[in-house]
Amino acid sequence: MGPAAPDFSNQIHDFDPGITPFPNGLFWVVTLSPSNVAFNLGGGSASLRVSGQSIRDFGSIPNALANGPSVPAVVSYDVEWSGITQRGTFSSSAQHFALAPFIRTGATVNWTGSSSKGSFTSTAVTKVNFAQLAHETNGVFFSG
Repeated sequence: MGPAAPDFSNQIHDFDPGITPFPNGLFWVVTLSPSNVAFNLGGGSASLRVSGQSIRDFGSIPNALANGPSVPAVVSYDVEWSGITQRGTFSSSAQHFALAPFIRTGATVNWTGSSSKGSFTSTAVTKVNFAQLAHETNGVFFSG
């Protein structure tokens, strides 16, 4: 499998929850149970495990953004954060945003998805060389 074509013409699947905006305007977001997440911020580790999540397969990003036709799909994924590379804090009064503390780590991802259009499985654990765990405050919750 090669790189994505700039016009997405070689894209086969686009697994996402569809464009159903949250009240704050976010989309492609799903609510998960706290039981899907485990974390130890001080220890610089976390995990996210989801199995059998119902979703849609839009085939391509442009089709998904147009809220075009889709078919039911199911995805499962495991993300593990570990291996502290940096600790710190960041705050911007101008942007009403803070990460205090943040911990930079690596991460690994396993992922599968299937629909009537076919299926995709990550063939090996995908290593991510930059990942971050943080306690974030923003907007009205930011105290500067």
